[in-house]
Amino acid sequence: TSVLAGPNRFFLPNGGGATGTLAVANSGRVIIGNAWFSLGNGDAGTGMATVKANGSISVSGAFNVTDTGASVASLSLQDNAIATGNAVYIGKSGGSVATVTMSGGTLIARGGDLQMGASGNATFNQTGGTVIGTNWISIGRNGGGVGVYNLSGGTLMKVTPTANRLNVAENGTGTLNVSGTGSVIVGVGGFADLDICSAGGNGTVNLNGGSIAAGRVTHLGGGTATFNFNGGTLIASTITNSLF
Repeated sequence: TSVLAGPNRFFLPNGGGATGTLAVANSGRVIIGNAWFSLGNGDAGTGMATVKANGSISVSGAFNVTDTGASVASLSLQDNAIATGNAVYIGKSGGSVATVTMSGGTLIARGGDLQMGASGNATFNQTGGTVIGTNWISIGRNGGGVGVYNLSGGTLMKVTPTANRLNVAENGTGTLNVSGTGSVIVGVGGFADLDICSAGGNGTVNLNGGSIAAGRVTHLGGGTATFNFNGGTLIASTITNSLF
């Protein structure tokens, strides 16, 4: 087993115009303690990471797929790979472009938010594996943020609900496309909402196949909310007061 461990911040790359590449395979591990991991940092900084087989990346702070400036980043998760951060930001800063491709493994935001299209542009393509958010999950979080989540296999799961939800658009633009055998589960361990546009943004859910299970489907904001039911299954979770 090979271990790359660092007690502080990890930038890949560190600075605009630079390019960094990371491959974690077999049973290799990357461990970042007491700080964050930034894949893509600075204007035109490009970072690429692939985690496959039984490889893992564990970050004590935020796992950033793009960080500052108009950076570019891509993350690929395969096989039994594990990637985890306290929070996970994909497309973090305005002008940044992030892509996540997931065919297997597990991605976990342990305690903070999971944001796709935080303030930048993010595309998440999932054909397998499991994505777990334990706090807010947002697709299109802030103004100018654009998030597109394409789920055709595997599971997107919102667990440990308190006063939080899975939001498809808050002040940004968010799209959730569910098809094939993809499964969205909102509210593992209790009641939670799938909210389409919780603030002033533009949110769209396209259920073309697969399934979505939630306590409620709501529109709590002043923006635009659209739910296109073209196939698949919409499930009211079997918990108290499960109403649509």
